[in-house]
Parts: sequence; C-alpha cells; structure tokens
Amino acid sequence: LTYPLYLPSYAATSWYYKKLSPELQKKDIKTLMKEVENYSINEYVTALMKGDRLSPEEYNAVVAKLSYYTGLSESFIRQTDLRINLPQYNKELLRKEGKTVGRLDSRFTGIDYDDTGSSTSYDPSNTGTISGPYAAGVMSYFGKELNYTNDLTYYILGGGLGRWNYSNVQNKYLNVAEYLRQAMSNNPSLKVWVLGGYYDFATPYFASEYVMKHMGLRPEQQKNVNFTYYEAGHMLYIHMPSLKQMKIDADSFYKNSLQP
Repeated sequence: LTYPLYLPSYAATSWYYKKLSPELQKKDIKTLMKEVENYSINEYVTALMKGDRLSPEEYNAVVAKLSYYTGLSESFIRQTDLRINLPQYNKELLRKEGKTVGRLDSRFTGIDYDDTGSSTSYDPSNTGTISGPYAAGVMSYFGKELNYTNDLTYYILGGGLGRWNYSNVQNKYLNVAEYLRQAMSNNPSLKVWVLGGYYDFATPYFASEYVMKHMGLRPEQQKNVNFTYYEAGHMLYIHMPSLKQMKIDADSFYKNSLQP
C-alpha cells in the first residue's frame, strides 16, 4: 500500500520542482493529483498485486508511467522494482543538483555530505521549520510570558519521552482509526474534518484519505467527513496562503457543524 499511496505526493513534489513533462507541468496541482490518484488506485496497485505475474509489456508500461509522474529516470525505477520508497525519492529527485528534499515538507531542500547513497542524512524541513523556530518560540513564551524557567531539556518532537509500545497489537495490524469509527457511531452528529498538505511526506494526504475510506462508515456517516488539501507540507500554517485559506475553511466547517 505504501507505494500507490505515496505516488500522488511524489508527483506533487516533482511538479513543484518542475521535474515533470511540459504536459504535466502546465496542469494545476489539483487536476494533476486527481489524475495520479486515479492511476494509483487502479493500474498501479493492480500491477503491484500481480507481482511476478506481470508480463514484460505490463512491467515496462508501469516503469514508463512512474517515470512520467515522478520525473525519475526509468533506469532508476527499474532498480527499485516499481517500488520507490520515501528515502530513495527524497535523495534521488534533486541528486544531480546536489540537493535533497524534506520529509515533513518537501518544499524544503537540504545538502548532504555525500551525494551518493539511497537516503538523506537529515530532514531539511525539520531543521528549517521546527527545531530552531519552535524551540525558540516556546522558550521565549515560557520565560517572558509565563516567567517560568528550569534546566530541563525541551523535547520538540518527544524524542526523549520513551519508545512507542505496540504490545497490545502484536501479530496484527495497528488500526487506530477504529477509535474514530466508534466515536462517530456513538455520536451520529460528530463531524470530522481532515486537512492535508500535498507536500507532506510524514502523513501523505492520499494515505490519510485511504484510512478514512476504509473505516467501514455507513453512507449517512460518510457525509460527516470532509477533506481539504493545501499546497503546503505537514505544518500547513507555515505557508501563508494556506494559513489564510485554513481560517476561511475552518469558519465554514464550524458554521456547518452547527447545522442540524
């Protein structure tokens, strides 16, 4: 599932860096995403399901299409056996320019020590949007606004708080969406708004949509779920046009949620 669910985000990022054909570059991103989504959940996922049953002609067709939608070379895609994982993509897309693209927000680029290899040495969108600004902002707020200081380490991403514990889901698939389905069943009036960024590789928007579309909601429940996507990354609000549109969309969502 990883590969077809990531493909639209790959295409969006390649479009952003103008790595696609002129035919695709002239399309707006929403139109392009619909096209790639359609290919992902029809032809691409079927090809992956076939595995070694793919004929040489079918295999070559998938290689050509993945190259078309990602801007990556056909030889590279053959080396991945039609399965481009995220670290490979982030390293490969701008390799010739000596740059990498971010995970939290692929609009950010980085420079590795070594341009070879199949993964990046760090996430430039993390260092560019979280580590420094977030730490400085919260420490300033604690010290100046709350007049509170101590010598404890502030963990921006929870790295010092321990490991995830999956003991309750050993030997089975972890599906936290079931809690949301239960909540929507217990409260039929509950409205859900899913926001995503086209350039977010941490929680790809199409993967989020996949989860929501596989919760087993009844038709009347499905009407209570809305999706809105922005030309931004994981932190939608650092892109000013997206932040302004989010405010408009949020006001509309809250207003509509009050309707019977």
